[in-house]
Amino acid sequence: MTLPERLNHSSSNSLPRSVLPKGIVLGSFSFFLAVAIFFVAQYFGASHSFSQLIALPFFLSAIYLGGKVLIPVPGILIAISLMLSIVGVVVAHQDRGGDLKSIAIARFVGDELETVTQSFWRNLNQYLKMHGGPRLVRESAQLSSSDDVGRDLSAHNRDAVIWGSTRWINLSVQSPRLKAISELLAAGSLRDGGSELAGYAVQRYAYDFIDFQLVTSLPEVGLSLNPEAATVEYLTFLLMGAFIDRSREALALSSEDRELYLWQASGVIGGWISQVHRALPVLLLANMKLVQSLSADQFQPSELDCAIRLYKRGLKLINLPEENIELFGALANNLAVAEYINYQMNGVGQVEAAVDLFRKVNLSKRGKQKKNWFEPMAWRAAYHNLMLLNQRNEYQPQEQSLEPRKVSKKRKRTK
Repeated sequence: MTLPERLNHSSSNSLPRSVLPKGIVLGSFSFFLAVAIFFVAQYFGASHSFSQLIALPFFLSAIYLGGKVLIPVPGILIAISLMLSIVGVVVAHQDRGGDLKSIAIARFVGDELETVTQSFWRNLNQYLKMHGGPRLVRESAQLSSSDDVGRDLSAHNRDAVIWGSTRWINLSVQSPRLKAISELLAAGSLRDGGSELAGYAVQRYAYDFIDFQLVTSLPEVGLSLNPEAATVEYLTFLLMGAFIDRSREALALSSEDRELYLWQASGVIGGWISQVHRALPVLLLANMKLVQSLSADQFQPSELDCAIRLYKRGLKLINLPEENIELFGALANNLAVAEYINYQMNGVGQVEAAVDLFRKVNLSKRGKQKKNWFEPMAWRAAYHNLMLLNQRNEYQPQEQSLEPRKVSKKRKRTK
């Protein structure tokens, strides 16, 4: 080798290499791809564990490729890690299942790792099991508004869903219907083993109040997640008393059992921010008592008196109607119906007292409807009941109509 060739060869060997090893480049690419896949899956609503699973192969590939250059990692360890991760995710997803598909718990807002949601779900299922109830399902979807809840209930044909955040949760149900007293009497009679009693009751009371409408439930009620023990206890009693699917023979509860659970739900006292939610089981209890007063062989004044006292007790739990305008309206409307029945059957009170309550409900909702997935039921019930009184000449509307006002679109000014 000549002198110029040797000089050229030595100089080329002394230059530092600027090209990274292929394993480092491919490993880095796999790592960033795993991170991107994880966050994209989270964005589209996948659960935290499922997002980790689909990103895991790329993450392990990054370790394997980078390890070839830095610290070699045996391929068998990578394969074992992948298999264990798959098994763990499968077990986690199977753990979401429950005996009752019609009621679910959605992932709480702000609980990205699902630790709070999973803990609450397990505690609630454990408490339900203690009382002979079913296990509820848990879904990874995150519901952040009543519109999301409405779509979820319709899409999965659910009866109810528990959703919210790590601080405040809600129990939302399928849009409940307003029911006339005649419907409730018929339903109660059929549940107790026959329809003869319902027919007798309908004929006996048809000329008085059989067509009055009651609010039988609410679309939504909310409460603070903490203290969690009290919240779990309240929801257990409320679900067992009102919302657990009773069409299945194994879950069937007698009216006495449901009544007891509702009493217990109304009596749970916790350090919540608001106690308004406790008025819901009171409303449901009062409805049961009102129907029981009319569905026996003869009128039961003591049951009706109990219903009236319960409605008033529920109203006392609501400091301001704005705390839950729908619940306030339901209690006031149903109390007005009970007061009117008391006037007709016992001669106690005056028609004006019921009329004032109906008007209070009707006017309280005017212009304050929420743009939500449910309608103001109490408002519609009060208006319907007032019109029935108007047909009987027991109420004369004032000059200002009680019908819902239609908001007319403003016309554009023409130049």
